[in-house]
Amino acid sequence: MRKLFICHAGAGLPAEEQDDMGIVGMAYVWTGEWLRSPEWAEGRERNPVMKLRPLFGPEVDVWGDVGCFTAAEYVLTLEEEN
Repeated sequence: MRKLFICHAGAGLPAEEQDDMGIVGMAYVWTGEWLRSPEWAEGRERNPVMKLRPLFGPEVDVWGDVGCFTAAEYVLTLEEEN
């Protein structure tokens, strides 16, 4: 399974070595791998965390906290709400 996500909360500008959080507005690919699964996070005060990589650019692993990334198919819905 591959799914596209857009970062909506994270670093504001690209850093030389961006490997822990996303860059706002950048697209990332998720291949179904979790660093912290929804099952593990259930009932805890922690969000699930996806393992993502940038759509374009170097193969960098990003910790994709689900509170900071939105699936691409829902991004325009968020824009309509604002």
